[in-house]
Order: sequence, then C-alpha cells, then structure tokens
Amino acid sequence: MSIGYRLDIQGLRGLAVLFVLFYHIDENYIPGGFIGVDIFFVISGYLLTNLVYMRKQSGNFSLFDFYRGRVLRIIPSYFLMLVIVSVLASLVMLPDDFQDFFDSLIYSIFFASNQYFSNFGGYFSPDAFEMPLLHTWSLAVEIQYYFILPLLLLVMMLTNFHKQLLFLVVFISIILLFIVDVDQEYYSLWVRLPEFLLGSLVSVLALDVHDVRVKNFLGITGFGVILLSVIYIDEDVNFPGFWSFLPSFGAMLLILSRNNFVTSFLSARFFTWFGMISYS
Repeated sequence: MSIGYRLDIQGLRGLAVLFVLFYHIDENYIPGGFIGVDIFFVISGYLLTNLVYMRKQSGNFSLFDFYRGRVLRIIPSYFLMLVIVSVLASLVMLPDDFQDFFDSLIYSIFFASNQYFSNFGGYFSPDAFEMPLLHTWSLAVEIQYYFILPLLLLVMMLTNFHKQLLFLVVFISIILLFIVDVDQEYYSLWVRLPEFLLGSLVSVLALDVHDVRVKNFLGITGFGVILLSVIYIDEDVNFPGFWSFLPSFGAMLLILSRNNFVTSFLSARFFTWFGMISYS
C-alpha cells in the first residue's frame, strides 16, 4: 500500500522553509516565522508513520531497512556541513568562542545538540544566536523521534486497538502542553511530540475526505490557522506550548484535506522547489 508522492506536502514543506528564512532575515517581516519548524515536525510525523505503518501492514517492514534509509538520507550531507562549518569556525573564531563551538559540535555529531543548546535558554536567547550549529537542534529532535516512532507503532500494532491507543497518546501529549510550563523547554523532544504525533495520527487513521466542500473547508481553515500563527505568534508568547498547537493543527488539516484549491496552490513549482531543497 502506498500513499504516493504528494506535491502539496512538498509545497507545504517549502512554505515552512520560507517562513523560517524570512524570520531570520528580519523578524519584522514574519514575527512568527519560526513556526515553520513546527509544520516540519507534523509533516515528518505523517511521512515517517506512513513509511512504517503501511509497510508493516503489508508485511514487508524491516527495522534495519528503516534506519538504514534514514542514515543514507541524512548522514552524508549533515556531516559534510559539520566539516565545512568547523573549518570556517577554526579560522574566524577566538579561542574561547571556538571552545563553545567545539562543545556544540560534539553534541551535534551525536544528534543531541538540542540538549546542549537548552543550556543557553530558549531559542530567542542572545547567546544561542551566536552558535553556528544552532539550527541542528531540530534535526536532533527528529532523529530522536525516529528512534521512538517505529517502536511505538510496532508495540501498538500488537493489539487490535492501536488506532485508539495512538489517539489517546496524542490527546494526553496535547493536554500536557496546556497544563505544564514549557517556557524553558523549547528544544525538548517531549514538547514537540504532539506535533509529530498529529501527523502520525492522520496517517494511521487514514481518513479519506471525499466531499469537495469539506476538502475546501479543511484546506482554507488549515491555511488560515497557519497564516494567523505567523502573524500573531511572536517571541513574547509562551512558545512552545498551547501556541505551538495552532500551526501544527493547521498543518494537520492541510495534510488531511488533500486535492482542493489550497493544496493545488501549494503544489506550485515555486513552493515545491523550496521543499525539495529544504534539507540541504
């Protein structure tokens, strides 16, 4: 069973990249542009769950092949980037600054840089902005989820109630965002789990909306929620937490809606091109 290649998801990924890029060029352009990362996590949860769930149902899933595929896709370009940045850092940094960089490099090599950068405060901490490898935190979170997701799904699929169990896990993880202070947990995997799991839930439930009006409603609502998020969410809100749920929910609706005029817009070559080069 295959979900096929979806241009609209590639375009949504491209839109998320543009949000982040414009935010870092000048945060006044898009105050909440950093929520592009949250959209990425929802997409990753959806695609990775399809990879595991569909193959497991068809009887040809291999945990070894799953991790082998992740390694081949991620490791070569990632370590090339680390080498290039390390060479440049050695040339331009003062000794004390380079020591800080070297410490972050060690964590980055083992995909634990999110833990390292959490010691500098949140994502908007001035010290953290001076770290050339700051951006690796999100990949570290993804890699950590790669280890959790297959095992979580495989255990759940041992029962006949795996869909209900996944829904319960998603529900509990979202509730925690509302009741726990996550102000100092920007880089933590646990506060990002609901975003991955929302994507996983769409995949496992395999909801197929047929009514065109419903598709358009879901697409417009999802896109609208994302646009409101990048406009009204900024550095002053308690993020992540409740606010991170909004763009994640919008992304979930867009993935669910498929084949409507909003997803046709996202399937344009302009957005899909940025989506294709997003990891690079």
